[in-house]
Amino acid sequence: MDFSDYDLAVLKDDPSMLYSMADGLLREMAAAFNYNPLVSPTEEDLSSLVHEIGPHKELQKNIQHVKDVLGGPDTARQICIKWMERSGVLKALSGSFVNPGAGMPEGISFDAVIIRDGVANWMLRRLMLALRLDPKTVNRVVLAMGDRLMGSVEHQLVASFIERTGAGPFVGEFAEIFMVPALKAAGFTHIVNPPWLTSDGDEVCDAVFGNLPELLRGTVLVVGNAPNTIQAAGQLRAAARRVDPSFDADDPQLFMMGDFFPLAYNDEPSATHQNPISGIGQIVRNALFLYRAVM
Repeated sequence: MDFSDYDLAVLKDDPSMLYSMADGLLREMAAAFNYNPLVSPTEEDLSSLVHEIGPHKELQKNIQHVKDVLGGPDTARQICIKWMERSGVLKALSGSFVNPGAGMPEGISFDAVIIRDGVANWMLRRLMLALRLDPKTVNRVVLAMGDRLMGSVEHQLVASFIERTGAGPFVGEFAEIFMVPALKAAGFTHIVNPPWLTSDGDEVCDAVFGNLPELLRGTVLVVGNAPNTIQAAGQLRAAARRVDPSFDADDPQLFMMGDFFPLAYNDEPSATHQNPISGIGQIVRNALFLYRAVM
């Protein structure tokens, strides 16, 4: 069992199984970073381990720290490659949040497909995945965007926008300009992209269900991207259950899709491959969201 084929019911019965996933990967990572031995999962342990391995949400900013701890760039790369391969976080996902290994139910339709914001490359990868869906099976597409101001280094589309306008765009603007037309052209007719007016991810997720409470009774698909899909879905699930604790409790209501993303074994660019040194922090973040889902 790794982070692509877990079963939330199994983890709920025995949360310590979280530390046995992927052949005890989290314990091995904690030991390598000289963190306290992991015995039984706690919010404090997992949150602290996230901070120990990858404190910055901007993954590239964690690279030097990981290299320093793991013995330099070459050693760190080899260790992180093995951890990323074992974890399963770069595999494609398509199934329920509670049991993705079971796959997507045949003939399922969705009251909403939700696409979260992120860096430009991640947003465009999510768009490409959403465009594979049959619009006839989707009632609406919700673009859950914060108010972060994007930078020119994220993507050429952002750089060109800044050259034309001198500033911006905000992620919601980027979605309106570059994502909405593609969705409409593909046949998605009901697209929701309101101003969420916050850069806090939890607040954006709360706003989704605050503005669209009918989704709490429906079936929702979160479109993510490796290695972030579990986090994107888990954060939305937590927001829904803050309003209605029965959401996704008996029958699955929350589903997720995430693309496969290749690992950079050499010096492949981050636009097309995941740097293993920056990616290992995502393993622990995924574990934290799974822990929160079973407690």
